[in-house]
Amino acid sequence: TSEPSGRFLRYMRVLPLQPACMHCHGPKDQIADAIRMQLEHDYPHDQAVGLRVGQVRGAVTFKKPLP
Repeated sequence: TSEPSGRFLRYMRVLPLQPACMHCHGPKDQIADAIRMQLEHDYPHDQAVGLRVGQVRGAVTFKKPLP
């Protein structure tokens, strides 16, 4: 990409949900009570539940200046 400060190589990779993610982000009725209660306490407005393995929920991006 070209930006006012120069040219950059930019790489981005999606982060699909893995089976381990389902402990907190899976169907609400399948989240253990202790985990669900802690999530409700720590993240009272979070709606990232009811998801499925493979759904994209984030990404990692890398940006490096080009010579």
